[in-house]
Amino acid sequence: AYDLANNAVNLYYKTNKKDEPYFLKILGDITRAQNKYEKAEAIYEKALKYKNEILDRREIVKTLLPLATAQLALNKTDEALKNIDEAIEMVKPSKIKKSEVQIDDKNWEPKNDMYYIDLHAAKAQCMISKYKQNNQFSYLQQADHLFTKCFTFIDDMKMFYEESSAKIDLNKDAKPIFSQCIDNKIKMYEVTKDNKYIEEAFIVA
Repeated sequence: AYDLANNAVNLYYKTNKKDEPYFLKILGDITRAQNKYEKAEAIYEKALKYKNEILDRREIVKTLLPLATAQLALNKTDEALKNIDEAIEMVKPSKIKKSEVQIDDKNWEPKNDMYYIDLHAAKAQCMISKYKQNNQFSYLQQADHLFTKCFTFIDDMKMFYEESSAKIDLNKDAKPIFSQCIDNKIKMYEVTKDNKYIEEAFIVA
């Protein structure tokens, strides 16, 4: 599948001289999936140079998030956190002005988008990375708070789904976040020996 996608992107560039942010993002995704994080980072950053030409805010967010993921893999925690915060700031409803809303995303409600949840989960991973660098327990606490926000967003999203199958699919998409939260609570227990974190881990599970 990756080879087919890669061939499609290469075919585009053989027939088009102009860089297209959408195709650069796909190329970045392919490269990141191959664990070539430095190359993926460069491709995503190149795509974002055209962000003023991108009409849909979601496409910018969908580039900032994998860019941050690649940077985390490279232990560039501060850079990753900066990009995640930029993306979160972009999708805050209070920050969106009517004059900035484009035709193709005028009905988009950020809090009903899985990307909004993924951004907070990615920020939690940044906090965990910060803990590994500095051994400051407060970073684990911040990560725990962010995971809790993710679960709140997930519960809010479920209210918009009428079919049980859709809610089940949402839970499947969010499963990695639950696992990350449990791992973080276990780490919090190991640091503090406070049993409440084990009890909370069981509740999340």
